[in-house]
Amino acid sequence: MNKKNKTVWYISKYANIQKYGADTRHSSFCKEFTKNNINVRLITSNSSHLYEKLPRGFNFFLNESYNGFHVTWLNVIKYKNSKSFIRFFSWLHFEFVVLLFAVLNRREKPQVIIVSSLSLFSVISGVILKKVFDAKLVFEVRDIWPQSLIEIQNLSSYHPVVILLRSIEKLGYHYSDEIVGTMSDLNKHVAIVLGRNKNVNYIPHGVDLDFYYNDQKIVDLQYLKLYIPENKFIVMYAGSFNSAYKLENLINCADSIGEDFAFLFIGDGPEKESLKENYKDYSNVHFLPKVPKNELQSILKCSDVLVHSFQRKNVFKYGVSPNKFIDYMFSEKPIVCLGDVVCPILSLSGAGEIINYGDYNTFKNRLLSLRSMTEAQRRNIGILGKEYIIKNLNYKILSEKYIRLFGFIED
Repeated sequence: MNKKNKTVWYISKYANIQKYGADTRHSSFCKEFTKNNINVRLITSNSSHLYEKLPRGFNFFLNESYNGFHVTWLNVIKYKNSKSFIRFFSWLHFEFVVLLFAVLNRREKPQVIIVSSLSLFSVISGVILKKVFDAKLVFEVRDIWPQSLIEIQNLSSYHPVVILLRSIEKLGYHYSDEIVGTMSDLNKHVAIVLGRNKNVNYIPHGVDLDFYYNDQKIVDLQYLKLYIPENKFIVMYAGSFNSAYKLENLINCADSIGEDFAFLFIGDGPEKESLKENYKDYSNVHFLPKVPKNELQSILKCSDVLVHSFQRKNVFKYGVSPNKFIDYMFSEKPIVCLGDVVCPILSLSGAGEIINYGDYNTFKNRLLSLRSMTEAQRRNIGILGKEYIIKNLNYKILSEKYIRLFGFIED
């Protein structure tokens, strides 16, 4: 099968490329698909609360080439607050423009259509385009909605939006030819939703080696002088400040562990200002400004241990695969995670430890144990993580799993 006869449309409202902020999972996969003689089109939007710099000033569509594949930007309703109803309408608008684009570009005729949540409404577009083009439909689940909405945002199971989204989720599981999840035990959730077992492919977030080896920059030295304390054991978190991560559980440990520890929290998000206000009297807790992704490694290297936490929610028991763990593991630092979660990349690599939710003594003792080690001993733990993701989670390897699902590679 030549390239002309191998066409994939990858639809995700929140996909992005490096020139507008960062290469997301989608663009990393598209780059690898293209290397396998596949004609790839990434269809995304210029409406996102995640990135400030996105293309503007066009009517419906903007097409560009990037790393050998096509990127089609759709101009849809903008919003600022991720919890606003305008975001909901932005999802609907995106799907309308997706279908309009498909009608105008029907001659391209994709053989495979990937719809990547969020938004769940892309499932509807995917099912329609599957029928129109007689294509294989792949439903990629990166967040289990509406279950996350119910458990983390405390929305009622009987809320009209939840009922609608649950119907769409079930539609996606039922009509998709393949289901891909970034969480290891998604199959258990799918079985509950469908009332029967259906095969689910576990393809977690990966590491783009080109980005980590070739696109890194050093953060401004003034940032390091201003925010990185000297002669402290540095416990660092880098990522989003949102309710799902229950960062106050990490901060509460800082109060009892001693002044020779410094807890640094880097990033942005809806919970950041309230956390800064609530814990302003904690002398060993510091909140740092967000930095570009390609400068983050230079900051992570300043830490002694990297940490993360999760709320105690059933949805996390199906598995977690945060993008930040890839950043963490590449930096060659040990990781400690607080929460009742399933995370194979930590357990299999040996680079991290998961502490049960609420077990603050064990969490604190693990930090004390790491402090008692030499820097070389801690680095040896961290190296296990870097070696694991390079060997098992680079996008070249993960893309081969995906392409087998397309039917373009024989097993």
